[in-house]
Amino acid sequence: MVYFVDGVYGSDKADGTSRQTAWRSLEAVNSRTFKGGDKILFKAGCTFEGNLYPRREDDGGLIVFGRYGVGDKPEISAESDAVCRLTNFGNVEVRDLALTAPKGFCGIYVEQQNPGPLHHIYIHDCYIHDINEERANYQHESGGIVCVAKLSEPVGWFDDLLIEDNKIINVARSGIWTMCSGRLKKDADGVATCKDDSEWQAAEREVIRGNYLDYVGGDGIVILGAKSPLIEWNTLYHPMHKPQPHCSNAGIWPQSTTDCVMQYNEVGYMDHPEFCADGQGFDVDAACSNTLVQYNYSHDNGGGFILLCEYAKSNSNSEFSGTVVRNNLSVNDGNIQGEILAFVGPVRGALIENNTFYSAGKVERLMLVWTADGKDQVADVTYRNNLFISNGKGNKYHLDNAENIAFENNVYWGAYRDTRDDEIDPKVFDPRLVLVGEDHDGRLNAANYVPLEDSPVLTEGAPQKAPSPVDFFGNPTDGKAYVGAFVGGPRE
Repeated sequence: MVYFVDGVYGSDKADGTSRQTAWRSLEAVNSRTFKGGDKILFKAGCTFEGNLYPRREDDGGLIVFGRYGVGDKPEISAESDAVCRLTNFGNVEVRDLALTAPKGFCGIYVEQQNPGPLHHIYIHDCYIHDINEERANYQHESGGIVCVAKLSEPVGWFDDLLIEDNKIINVARSGIWTMCSGRLKKDADGVATCKDDSEWQAAEREVIRGNYLDYVGGDGIVILGAKSPLIEWNTLYHPMHKPQPHCSNAGIWPQSTTDCVMQYNEVGYMDHPEFCADGQGFDVDAACSNTLVQYNYSHDNGGGFILLCEYAKSNSNSEFSGTVVRNNLSVNDGNIQGEILAFVGPVRGALIENNTFYSAGKVERLMLVWTADGKDQVADVTYRNNLFISNGKGNKYHLDNAENIAFENNVYWGAYRDTRDDEIDPKVFDPRLVLVGEDHDGRLNAANYVPLEDSPVLTEGAPQKAPSPVDFFGNPTDGKAYVGAFVGGPRE
């Protein structure tokens, strides 16, 4: 059945089954129990006051909330709480709606309170704005779109979760936040290890794609507890816009995941206030393994390009390892905190390869390693075929509490061209890029950092163990030995 809601000419006494007999208010929607196959469509150009808290029969069929007619997205404007709350409500699509609650805590809040999977939750083409409940401490579970599985024993999780092509503006604290059961466990001494696959059931088939976020109070996009999630083609500006002491926010990051892929995202303009930590465009956080960070554009983020972070007390035999960071472009990151890349805790087995790092500002450290007690060392990290152009304060490495850190065939240029004594075949030459230092917004501006046809970076690379099939712009690498994120310019 298709139900219509018209905020001007509708009537809650009508049956809602045609445009001529449309309902008028959210109360009419919330008072019904829907079933699979139903569509609830709101009239374009209308504003509906209140909260959308729908109910459904547990029949497994798909229910759609969307719009009809021509004009602006219909807007649901709530006084408080979550604008739209979906509790144990799977097999649902929410699309083409605008949601706001200046004194509320969330735009769309999805909660799984039952054991087992909650299937097929699609949120796309929505406009969520001005979600700023006043509170002393912004909780992680507040902001634009939040999906949380509450149960850990017995476990509940999401299966087939898609958050795509939404616009999220001026929300606090998180832009997009999803959370299921984590893979972390601690022994009696507080030492962290990863759960076996048989002990751990987190989100599956999770995709966050094509969203635009601007002025987010804290973190931009976060996935906690997922297997093989995909985060791609998102644009995020001004995260950490309204930080709360003593916050630790980053732009896009997973925690407690396996085989996460973050690619083709742009993150820019993250602040880094004195009372806050982190501030990087990207982060691979605790209890992650085999994370791939590739083809991203990070710029003007005060804390740096990327943070690799693990718990201070971790079992060295655990699976906190395997991060690959390749073919990314970082421009003017770290100008407040002072470093481009940061490692915290016992990170293991990371590869930093074929990235381009440019800094015209106050950066003084290419890499910082920090551990809380000096015991849980960063280990087995390789930097290969990266291009560092630094006009900041220097090219220093702070590698205390790190072991087996290898530097191979990196290129250094700019006002500071220091190389490490233990580096294998370092290069110091002008990389001859197109036009360094121009405007930074938009991935197409990355073309300013493409090498010219006669640039030596196109021929001076070292062999790669597992080469990327394409460069930042999707040009085939064809096994070429190159340095930096680019083999060539944007494809026609």
